[in-house]
Amino acid sequence: MPDDPQAALSSDTQTPPGPGEAASPKGGLENRAAVRVNITWKGRLMLPPGTVLEVKTADISKSGVGLVGHQPLPAQTVLQLALQVPHPTIAGNFTVISGRVKVVFQVMRGGEFRAGAQWVELPDAYRALLSNLVERLAVKPDS
Repeated sequence: MPDDPQAALSSDTQTPPGPGEAASPKGGLENRAAVRVNITWKGRLMLPPGTVLEVKTADISKSGVGLVGHQPLPAQTVLQLALQVPHPTIAGNFTVISGRVKVVFQVMRGGEFRAGAQWVELPDAYRALLSNLVERLAVKPDS
């Protein structure tokens, strides 16, 4: 994956959730155990039988990820996901984390498929990196 800067997800204008709040798939707020942050990272899903689907994140948390793509995903299926995330120590560089996610819901919105997926398998090192990134991104710059 090229090291492109993060781009805006869409022209949708929504107020991002505050700390401890999470955006629902319909743009409202809901209570969740894990803080979810709106972020756009590039990713790849490995679909059976060996098909690779380019996706991007809409949001991410320690327990799951919101994905956006141009094709529907198989419902209630566990898939391999690789995400390009900011490198923890080298500014401007990226690293890849990889794990398995279960697709738990999917909607079509604005001509794109938006899916919610839960982490079902994520190596400890990747889980620690993801947790650190989510915590840093959840902190507002003015606080």
